[in-house]
Amino acid sequence: MHLALGSSFLIHTQGHARNSAAIMDFRDPDLAQQMRIVNDDVMGGRSNSRFIIDPEGVIFEGRVSLENNGGFASVRCPVNFPQDASGLQLTTRGDGQQYQLIIRTEASTRAPIYKSSFVSSKDWQTHPFKPADFEAQFRGRPVEAKPLVFSEALEFGLLIADKQAGAFRLQLRQLQTI
Repeated sequence: MHLALGSSFLIHTQGHARNSAAIMDFRDPDLAQQMRIVNDDVMGGRSNSRFIIDPEGVIFEGRVSLENNGGFASVRCPVNFPQDASGLQLTTRGDGQQYQLIIRTEASTRAPIYKSSFVSSKDWQTHPFKPADFEAQFRGRPVEAKPLVFSEALEFGLLIADKQAGAFRLQLRQLQTI
């Protein structure tokens, strides 16, 4: 079974309807068609980033700058998780810095997003996430919001922020629902 994601990318699902798992495989070059960069330059900052297709998984890299009140870089991609998704597993390797997994459940830019932090490792590592691991935020500040439900996700993203100035590099292999 496949779930459509955007115009050309598919999330593959496995298992039975009660216990399905969606897998975003970042080794699939078609995924780049759906990814987009959002950096602090949208508000005058000077950070920059890009993603590179690699046979082992998409590489998200760049430089975070604190100039002009900046300080973040992100990559985002539309998602469509199964109704029974109770958790996520993100497989990455990186530079030892802290990143945030972001989930957006509403299309409005005035709606809160949900964030959960993890620290990357130089070796491939799978990071588990459950809804309770995510905090609702708006423009970097905690807000009151209903609890996160993964099947309501419209977009997922990765963010580096929190005054971590300098070069960064994070490679993504897979995002899977459980």
